[in-house]
Amino acid sequence: MNILALELSSRRGSLAVLSDVDLLAECEISEEVRRGRGLFRVLPELCERAGVDLESLDLLVPGRGPGAYTGLRLAMTVAQALALPGRRPVFPVSSGEALAWEIAGERSARLVVVMDDARRGKLWMGLFEQTPDALENRLPWTLATPEEAARLVPRDAVVVSPNWTGLSARPEFAPIRHARWIEEDRSPHARWVGALAWSRYSKGLPAEPATPIYMHPAVATTRSA
Repeated sequence: MNILALELSSRRGSLAVLSDVDLLAECEISEEVRRGRGLFRVLPELCERAGVDLESLDLLVPGRGPGAYTGLRLAMTVAQALALPGRRPVFPVSSGEALAWEIAGERSARLVVVMDDARRGKLWMGLFEQTPDALENRLPWTLATPEEAARLVPRDAVVVSPNWTGLSARPEFAPIRHARWIEEDRSPHARWVGALAWSRYSKGLPAEPATPIYMHPAVATTRSA
């Protein structure tokens, strides 16, 4: 099955074409390319490198966040537009879960927390556990103050963020610095978004809703500790 994955939840966006879980081609997407119809100019070149064409894509996979709403909406819109001519399936998955899956394998970590700044003194976060069968969501995407987040992060969890540089420099986030951070910015990658989608699709599991996950105090419910 030929899969196109679109991951635009963070500053370092990417696209990937996969055959099942095997990566055929990938590229990073700059902010400039995202404007206007830039993605539609890049996509044919990517598919050519992958040895497929747009019409032979079987599954369109947008990463749905959490992350920047504009990028999430663009990924969803482009995937749906490409799917329309042949009525091909669109299979959204969580960008953050794809990042957690990548880190769990890379670091041999049982528990992975994905976290970032939600503004207004809040953090958004999710907790995932690697089991023998799958990556399980142990804490749904939620908002927390730094003090609440410090209590919610297990001591043996690896913590990763697309914006570790920013979080580590801000004094108000000092309560979470004790955690086992990956001390570099790590954005979700389209190849892992596509692989996560294939792992679910091939097992007959449902896609996630075709709506962006946008964590913000004005529109999301804060979890109490």
